[in-house]
Amino acid sequence: KLNENAAKLLEQGKVLGRCVGRSEWGARALGNRSILCRPDDYLMVDKINEMVKKRDFWMPFAPSILENHFEKFVKNNNKSKPYFMTQAFETKKNENTSKIIAACHIRDKTIRPQLVNTKNNRLYYDLINKFRKRTKIPVLLNTSFNLHGYPIVETPKDAVKVFLNSGIDALQLGNYLISKKWSMKFDQKLNNLVIKINIYEEVRDIEVNGIVYKYIFKLSDDKFSSINKNDLVKQIIIEDN
Repeated sequence: KLNENAAKLLEQGKVLGRCVGRSEWGARALGNRSILCRPDDYLMVDKINEMVKKRDFWMPFAPSILENHFEKFVKNNNKSKPYFMTQAFETKKNENTSKIIAACHIRDKTIRPQLVNTKNNRLYYDLINKFRKRTKIPVLLNTSFNLHGYPIVETPKDAVKVFLNSGIDALQLGNYLISKKWSMKFDQKLNNLVIKINIYEEVRDIEVNGIVYKYIFKLSDDKFSSINKNDLVKQIIIEDN
């Protein structure tokens, strides 16, 4: 159920942070400490760069591909098995290329893929496969789970910190799926003082097993920081598997 709901969010164009199981050791994020999204919309590159990564537009992300679908997308004369996202491949530049366009190099449409199967990462395979059943795309765009200039997340605390300090829509944290939902109301007096500028203080609550943790994220100048917190409702829904 957890992966099914996560796949549904990805289908809807949401950006998902995934911190599940043991972290990988090596040069690449391979699904357990990754930021994921659907790979067929190039606007997702701009979305991730704006909300998290802050990278130049031409720097490519990479695809995680179900191994039994790999040959549909690339020229692989040597029959290589790139399980660790360390080899570049030419795409076949057919109708399947459009399905992974956000994970291709913007210039030559090459990719640096990760093959996923049930042996090397069963749960990650299951997530991608559930996404495939919904979209007919056996691929997810995969980039490392970190803020620009910071190391990849290791602990659940690291993952929550990045989640709360970025525009990531949802977080798969072990057996929990956490998504952001909020509504905002602005103080009319403040809006009169600051013409056409919305300055506010956002209160983010996370409830786990009946305990509410409060996080305050200020987007205001000091002199306008006294907004009534009751005017802003913030909820983070946690779904237990």
